[in-house]
Amino acid sequence: MSLIITSGFPRDLPERSDGLLPFESATFEPAYNQVSHSTRGGKIGVVNLGVPLWVMTFATHVLPYEEALEYVSWAQSLRGGALLFKAWHPWCRYPLNYPQGFTGMKRAGTSESFDGTLTVASINSTRDQIIVTGLPNAFAFKRGDMISIPIGATGRTLHRLMAPSTASGLGAANLTVEPTLPLSVVADVTATVAKPWCLAVLNADSIRAPLQSGHMGRVEFSATQTF
Repeated sequence: MSLIITSGFPRDLPERSDGLLPFESATFEPAYNQVSHSTRGGKIGVVNLGVPLWVMTFATHVLPYEEALEYVSWAQSLRGGALLFKAWHPWCRYPLNYPQGFTGMKRAGTSESFDGTLTVASINSTRDQIIVTGLPNAFAFKRGDMISIPIGATGRTLHRLMAPSTASGLGAANLTVEPTLPLSVVADVTATVAKPWCLAVLNADSIRAPLQSGHMGRVEFSATQTF
């Protein structure tokens, strides 16, 4: 097995040349920037101080030392976190109903192939619901699916779906998302549900790998979203 490693930055996550998932396990959870305090009446108040950021961990399958070095080389190419990479959850590469992707699917009312991109047509006032268009007829989302939306010139915001949703015959769907969309996210942008990603900074001191030739082990590291 060898890794497919792209050039340039932000660097794509490495992928296995045999087509299997590059990581055996991963965690992706939003870290909320909040403070809490109690009132005289015994209630707990919570105040948001900033935009939530996704924190993540990655772990490969058990690998021989020589293969593990490929992952370590990819990680070290990020120069300790000085260079960014595109982080996506290996188990959310596509929506749960479509684990093999979208081969043969067409956008509703057109002959155009569907590749996982869609348009954010509108955002509600509380910024936790969006209407998206450009989907195939009856395209079905599940809770836990993820969507990646542009933010600013080069950034990306990542969200998890909180409720199932099915596209209409016109290819539109109403999605409830968490975390809420930052104010800098605008409508009429192209989002994606294929490898939905965010920019991330590697935590350089988190890298773990087999130590020497002949050893077996996992390569593990963690990272934090950035904009």
